[in-house]
Amino acid sequence: MLPGLTNEQIQKLLSLIEPTRSGYLKLSGNDVWIFDTGASRHMTGNVNCLKDIVNVKLIPMELPVGVFRMAKVQGRLDLSLDIRLRSVLYIPNFQHNLVSIA
Repeated sequence: MLPGLTNEQIQKLLSLIEPTRSGYLKLSGNDVWIFDTGASRHMTGNVNCLKDIVNVKLIPMELPVGVFRMAKVQGRLDLSLDIRLRSVLYIPNFQHNLVSIA
């Protein structure tokens, strides 16, 4: 079982996409973020946003558009100082970031 996000972390994550409020960080840039309750893993198409990258045995992943891609590395993606997504798969040619929410 993969470590999930707590309700507090989910609320904090959602606050990152709400209108600016003092004291909150914002998700920014040109990346598209998808919050998916049906996803089994966190995924990104941007290997540059990952830290602590490690090789993994090839993992076939079905993307939200129904296409399969193979992941061969994973790492940590820091959304804020207190929200760190672990075991985020790097999916080549994936144009988005997918956050799995249980």
